[in-house]
Amino acid sequence: MSAGTQLDFFLKADGLNNPNGNVFGTQTASNPDALQHVVAYAYNNYIILGFEDLYGGLQASGIDSATGKANENSDRDFNDVVIVLDIGEANVKQLIGATIPEPSVTLSMFAVGAVSMFGLRRRRQTPTSN
Repeated sequence: MSAGTQLDFFLKADGLNNPNGNVFGTQTASNPDALQHVVAYAYNNYIILGFEDLYGGLQASGIDSATGKANENSDRDFNDVVIVLDIGEANVKQLIGATIPEPSVTLSMFAVGAVSMFGLRRRRQTPTSN
């Protein structure tokens, strides 16, 4: 690709050949429900994209009065499709204009994982009484 080329990603929910499937992309205004369906994180050389594939807001059900489409009880977890792009550290720095990585985000992710693992391990070691 030449310098300045823009690349966009999208997710076609419910299968490529399904004419009723929703297409969700990085442009929130272009999504059928006008909600964000892609989150992006920068880490070292990488851009990490996480997609949400269900129509509607968090736990929304019934018919969306604005569009007439059915809400799909979305969990808004943004882990339905995850893409990692190695674009080089210099390009990541240029994109976000900051130092890479962001330690607060990285440390918080590791802290949550460590606490969860410790909690599960401790729970397994707790003796049960009969």
